[in-house]
Amino acid sequence: MNLSADSFPIFTPNIMSKLFDPTSGPLTGINFVTSSSCVTGLRPTDVNLFPPYWHKRSHYLTYPNKPYTIQYKDENGNPRQQTLSIYFGSQWMSLTPAFVEYLVVSLAHEDSLASSFRYELIERQKLMPDETFIPTLLANDPYWNSTLPQVGDDGRLLRMTTMFHIR
Repeated sequence: MNLSADSFPIFTPNIMSKLFDPTSGPLTGINFVTSSSCVTGLRPTDVNLFPPYWHKRSHYLTYPNKPYTIQYKDENGNPRQQTLSIYFGSQWMSLTPAFVEYLVVSLAHEDSLASSFRYELIERQKLMPDETFIPTLLANDPYWNSTLPQVGDDGRLLRMTTMFHIR
């Protein structure tokens, strides 16, 4: 668990362990990248959903509107190409050990999607915080996208219908 300097858990470690218990916890296997049900829901928000004048949108879409088409190699070494949409989350995240391992291993390989995306950002001279980089990778990959929270129209988490926040 990594808490920011101004955050304290509202649950005891025992309760949090039960929520994320890998065998029976209702939050097992979910990657949370937003902290509350709001405009972004409990899921990442596509950059195109922000108004055109917002800095979040204009920062990533002004190159001049060149899409983020990334050339990389998959885990079998096969060349791939993927156009990524930029997604936003928050500074408070709860990531599964499996995704963290995927991210660490991917960033260790120069030609992975994560590394190739990082190099594309460097080439474009774009700063990207972790609350954008991580949601972008999660939301653009079909496997990892399925680990994002499933929420109802009212913003409630479908697995725990009383949950609107993770902090």
